[in-house]
Amino acid sequence: ISGDLAKVDVVASSVLTANLSMDHHQVYLALMAKLHPDMVYNYLSTHDNYRPEECLKLCQQYDIADASAYLLERMGNVSS
Repeated sequence: ISGDLAKVDVVASSVLTANLSMDHHQVYLALMAKLHPDMVYNYLSTHDNYRPEECLKLCQQYDIADASAYLLERMGNVSS
């Protein structure tokens, strides 16, 4: 969930975050990838409640290079 809610209402933010399933986060990420691809990397780098493989597919589908690179590195799929 966006960090803006935490700035406005710390209690609501923590309760909402605690009650969201991984499926909720996947739907949120899918919408973000489609509507606000520039926000995906920041979300991925500050949260860990998502499925990296599914997120990578989304990022590749929407050509989100920074988030794709981040996920590949996180999953250990990098070479020097």
